[in-house]
Amino acid sequence: VVRLLLEIHQVYALVFLMFVIITVLAVMNVINAIFVNDAMENARMDLGLRMQREIAQTKLMVETLTTTFNEMCKWGDTVCLEDFVAHTERQDMKLLCSTLGLQYTDGQSLFKLP
Repeated sequence: VVRLLLEIHQVYALVFLMFVIITVLAVMNVINAIFVNDAMENARMDLGLRMQREIAQTKLMVETLTTTFNEMCKWGDTVCLEDFVAHTERQDMKLLCSTLGLQYTDGQSLFKLP
């Protein structure tokens, strides 16, 4: 096609080549937009999944802590120092506190934290 256009005039060949280049760039732009759109949707879904996971972990932690403190409250709604210290010395309570990122040396100092 370019040879035929060159026989007519060089400007026609140049215009045709520009048309082909612009068309190829437009098609590549559409393909690129499809990939970018898919990536954006995946990123939005990942954010939603992370938020759901965080909410589920928070609910689980609240339930675990509620159960733990309900075990400590044998008589009433408050935890006394002796019960708290006894529970913090248990291995499962130490493990629970370490998963929360809470390190302590003894239960009494943990009880007196502000």
